[in-house]
Amino acid sequence: MPSSIPIPPAAWPADRFLLLPGDGLLLVRASGEICHLDSTARQWIGPGTPHCTGEALEAAWPELAERIERLGAALAGSGPLDQVVPREGRPVPVRLFTTDDGVGVGLLAPRGSRSEQDPRLVLLEAVLREVRDAVFVTTAEPIDVPGPVILFANPAGLAQTGYALPEVLGRSPRLFQCSATDPEARRVLREAMRHWQPVRQKILNQRRNGRRFWVEIDIAPIADAHGWISHWVSVQRDCEPPA
Repeated sequence: MPSSIPIPPAAWPADRFLLLPGDGLLLVRASGEICHLDSTARQWIGPGTPHCTGEALEAAWPELAERIERLGAALAGSGPLDQVVPREGRPVPVRLFTTDDGVGVGLLAPRGSRSEQDPRLVLLEAVLREVRDAVFVTTAEPIDVPGPVILFANPAGLAQTGYALPEVLGRSPRLFQCSATDPEARRVLREAMRHWQPVRQKILNQRRNGRRFWVEIDIAPIADAHGWISHWVSVQRDCEPPA
């Protein structure tokens, strides 16, 4: 008989990041192929980790592939779900979430309770909640499709776009673009990010209800303790269209 799978409530705490420094990230296409695996995920998974994208998750980590398949609609219709999935005889805590083209898997580093978290992180979360501009924090990679993963959205960002928090976590900021978004504006953003450079750009976005609006976006890279770019922070303000 298959073991039961605990499914936490769909609501995601509004003051939490989806993933934190030290967590790994693995992205799986809807077809079941691995499309991104960062260095932290490789370290956490350990021996047998696939060394290239394009490999089927079922071959690389069959227990995880089976868990994702069993969760099915529950995963697609909720916010992030925390699970413990065995790999080579040892339990691995993971956080599953929907992405633009499949499922994201966070490999969770061991850490204490909320009261034991770094007070600087608690303060940062509190500050971002109160900022009146829309703020989104994403992973640094992948730059190409499916794109950086949204890890945090403040209340102003949700109000600006009309999405609920579980609907944006794990998605790419491309979620807010539309068919009328200028390809040149997108190219400018993409090229700056490829070179790990900050960039400011006016761009036409679309709210969840289909209404389009202009925003001025400031995107800046954030480095980790070792000097490697690990995240992007995007600050967005409503603005008038370009002259």
